Amino acid sequence: MGKEKKRSGEGKRNGKRMNGGGRKASGGMVAQEELERKTLRLLCSVLLKPVTRVELAGLLDAELFTEALNRTVFEEIAGIGAVSSTKLRELLPGRITNRGFPEFDLKEFLAPEMVSEAEIEKMYESVLKMIQMRHGDGEAVEN
Repeated sequence: MGKEKKRSGEGKRNGKRMNGGGRKASGGMVAQEELERKTLRLLCSVLLKPVTRVELAGLLDAELFTEALNRTVFEEIAGIGAVSSTKLRELLPGRITNRGFPEFDLKEFLAPEMVSEAEIEKMYESVLKMIQMRHGDGEAVEN
């Protein structure tokens, strides 16, 4: 018998009970959503080389994404692999629509298009926080 990843723990993370399909019961819902969105924005960014995107996605886990749309977008980004951000942005809308989100608008999802250096730093911080959450180095979502 091989080691299988248990997916039936929906609503739990690291053995702790969560509410709302993985959201923290302590009111960090908005912060978690923002963390997820910034992470996805960075993964879709032209700032990342395709191989870097693949490596970062490998350090994350779909179960970290509490919102169904965000989880689906992450799974598709991870599944597409090492393609340019232009190709990624071309492929994502159709793939997300096929996964049950017919109203998905990539431009709106990734808005704003232009970001400051400070916002870029925040996106990188979001990815690092999610990596820490996955590897048990921190559970708190703070802003």
